[in-house]
Amino acid sequence: MASTNHSSNYSTTRFVLSRRGTDSSLTIMINNRSANDRSLNLRVEDADTKEPLIAYTNGTPIDQTVLIPAGSAEALQIHLNETTSRIALEVSNPSSGGGMSVRQSNSSRGGQNNQQIQLTLK
Repeated sequence: MASTNHSSNYSTTRFVLSRRGTDSSLTIMINNRSANDRSLNLRVEDADTKEPLIAYTNGTPIDQTVLIPAGSAEALQIHLNETTSRIALEVSNPSSGGGMSVRQSNSSRGGQNNQQIQLTLK
């Protein structure tokens, strides 16, 4: 489920993702396919209780803003110890540049339940 609010220079998109299995963390790959660096404001919380969740990029806790260099990908690691079953990721883009999409897939290859989530910036 995603919803988008637009204004002339600001857009916010909220994605609600399902927690799979009993993993203590979840990784979301943020891919910047744009020719420009993108600065994003991120808010990660339990979708049901609205409690904030701890998230990191490159081992550093995010305070809200993450810079994704042009043509690169950053791993957003979310700790799931304080969540029930759904994670809400709110992404605010200070510019009205290209759009965003999220893809969540699951596989049970080799007996393990693997979850892959990619957020793509266009």
